Amino acid sequence: AVVHAAGVGGLGGLPELTEDDLAAARAGKADGAEHLDALCGDLDAFVLFGSVAATWGGAGQAAYAAANARLEALALRRAARGASATCVAWGAWGGAGMAGGAEHELARRGVLAMDPDVALHALADAVADSAPTVTVAGVDWPAFARAFSAARPSPLLAGLAGGDTATGTEKPGEAGDLRERLRSLPPYDRLDTALDLVRAQAALVLGHAHSGDVEPGRAFRDLGFDSLTAVEMRNRLNAATGLPLTATVVFDHPTPAELAAHLLEECGMASDSGTDTTGTDGGTGAGDDGEQRVRAALARVPLARLREAGLLDPLLRLAGEEPDDADAPTAHPVDELDGEALLRLVAADDGEY
Repeated sequence: AVVHAAGVGGLGGLPELTEDDLAAARAGKADGAEHLDALCGDLDAFVLFGSVAATWGGAGQAAYAAANARLEALALRRAARGASATCVAWGAWGGAGMAGGAEHELARRGVLAMDPDVALHALADAVADSAPTVTVAGVDWPAFARAFSAARPSPLLAGLAGGDTATGTEKPGEAGDLRERLRSLPPYDRLDTALDLVRAQAALVLGHAHSGDVEPGRAFRDLGFDSLTAVEMRNRLNAATGLPLTATVVFDHPTPAELAAHLLEECGMASDSGTDTTGTDGGTGAGDDGEQRVRAALARVPLARLREAGLLDPLLRLAGEEPDDADAPTAHPVDELDGEALLRLVAADDGEY
């Protein structure tokens, strides 16, 4: 028997692939198997380790998926001429392996790491069977169907539980629920509420334990979002808000803060002032005193600037907080110099300061 279990990984979508990328993936996965096929005579078993990337695809695995599809074609050619062949398209194995370190991310998308002992039993069953190709993977089907069909329809997975896999959408909630909830809040609390919602959903998509791990001003791409997780985020926000958001909303409004402001606008509330622009009677509402705009402006001022201007302590007292002595500026001899002394200091070359 021959068991071919070699492979070369590497991520890359179709637009970024080069001939060298394709050649490297093909050499590690398919070329060696084809040489073995040509060199070996009659065998009791000819076993090829493939990947589910050739079965249903994989984000950023264009070259790897193509190489594994070529491996399956080899098994089919051998079977057609009456030779032994078993190509197993494996899912993720637990422990060491090509999926090592990505188990958490894969599980979030519904692909579960298999216990090696269980996988080996499945391998024995596959070799004993007459089918030349088979897929063996640990899958949470509802979660996988939702993630896989988020960006496009999937006839392969249609009918599985967990959302409408034929259209890649989930039924949204009632938009009025979010609008009413925001209207019940003071204008200055609306943006924070929308931001909390965005950060909480982003944390779920990225697998973080707490929404505090999602920085409001950091770009979604830098947080770890890709095209698939962006669509998953859109679907979650659709379900949570009932708003008809686009699949690219995460990249059109590239930070959690900007996306939260967009949600307010979609609900008919201006994010810069916290005003309900639709008004309670359906018309255009009058603006408030710009409290939300002032709060947003203050949030952009570094603490050091407030401290230099002598405003930090008064602001803390207005907020009911006692200033921390640690916030006080550190005294420096230069602070005691007048303008003429400062000019002499600048002109001096004695290195005293």
